[in-house]
This record gives sequence, C-alpha cells and structure tokens, in this order.
Amino acid sequence: MKKRFLVLILLLLIALALPLLASAETQSGTCGDNLTWTLTDSGVLTISGTGPMEDFDTAKWSNKGVKYVLIENGVTRIGKQAFMDCGIINGITIPDR
Repeated sequence: MKKRFLVLILLLLIALALPLLASAETQSGTCGDNLTWTLTDSGVLTISGTGPMEDFDTAKWSNKGVKYVLIENGVTRIGKQAFMDCGIINGITIPDR
C-alpha cells in the first residue's frame, strides 16, 4: 500500500513539474494585433505574423537573454524600444519585404 501511495505522489509531482520545464525552454506572446514572438532557451527571438509591431516602454522579452533576432516576412514595422534592455544581440535578420 505504501509503495502505491509513493508512486502516485511521484507521478503527481512529475505531472506538476512538466509545464514548468516546458516553459523554461521557450517563451512566447503577442507583440501586435497580428504578431507573435517566441524566445527559445538558446536566445533566438522570432517575430512572426503580419502587420506592425507595437511600441514598448519595456519589451516583453527585455532582460531575458536575447542573442539573435529573426524578424519574419509580414512584419511591417519594428516597435519603438523593441530591443532596449536586451543586453548584447549578436545578430538580426530583417526581411527585404
């Protein structure tokens, strides 16, 4: 009986920890009416969707280890102060159109 109880508790703890581990790998959100952002654990920030990026007082990805920025086709405007407080960005890709 004790073994079953311990196994049940262990499985419950694992189930509760999985969402926390997954969220540590990537973070995401919106940054415009039709734009989303994703930041991987390796520091790659991807902006995708269509339309203009909103302006920021503090961007949602500030101080989160952004190392490289990839702005995909469809983004028509980069918001003011979008990369303020990002530390050192080693590279950025902006589409021609």
